[in-house]
Amino acid sequence: MSIRSGIYNWSYQGGNFLVAFRPGGAFYCEKFPAAATWSSTASILSVNWKNFGSYEFPLKNDGNTIVEGYVTNNRTNWRKIEYVRDFNATERVLLGDGYGTVWSFIWEKGAFEIEFRTDGFNHFVCKQYPAHSHWKIVDDVINVNWGQFGEYVLTLNPTTGELSGHKKDQPSNWRRATLIRVLGADSLASVPSHDHAHEHKHGESCNHHGNHGHKHDSKCGEKKGGCDGGDCCDDKQCSNDGKCCDHDH
Repeated sequence: MSIRSGIYNWSYQGGNFLVAFRPGGAFYCEKFPAAATWSSTASILSVNWKNFGSYEFPLKNDGNTIVEGYVTNNRTNWRKIEYVRDFNATERVLLGDGYGTVWSFIWEKGAFEIEFRTDGFNHFVCKQYPAHSHWKIVDDVINVNWGQFGEYVLTLNPTTGELSGHKKDQPSNWRRATLIRVLGADSLASVPSHDHAHEHKHGESCNHHGNHGHKHDSKCGEKKGGCDGGDCCDDKQCSNDGKCCDHDH
């Protein structure tokens, strides 16, 4: 059995959410972003979710649409994934060969290059106007959060392959974009110039929803002797530094 790229439902004891297995090996989850990757052989699917853990899913030729797995080295801590859908037309255009795409971003005063990177963070990169920026797709509309440069909404014209839109809540402040080229695998390894440390250590200030600085009262590693096979503190997820986070997924 082989795993196909696309959108999956990821479930565990605490709930479920959508994830993307992207061609080229990037693994994306809007709820828990990380520089995550996935790979597979004929017999096993592996997910390296960085500080959110590593997972294994044995692949079987049983025709089941649900693939069952577990936290690496802890088979009792189960996970399940179920195929939901293929990437839609807008997602595929931005994906390119799996690593993202470069576009000419056009407005009334000229044009410059932008990048939609399809890494584990959905980085939006503009070397001419750098900022801590990200993109996401909501109901086939591309939403760009460009930091201090504002927010933009863009839609794909399936006939021309161009993007068109405007600054958010300003329909007359138009923007267009035309595809220049696709990005290569090196874009997954390079860090955008905003130099923001996404992957913090999950210790006493851990919060998997990205809200840094929220302090917990105690350190699990000190309180219960550290991690054991991926679990600690009543089955909460262990971090790389031996502490425990509030959200196991």
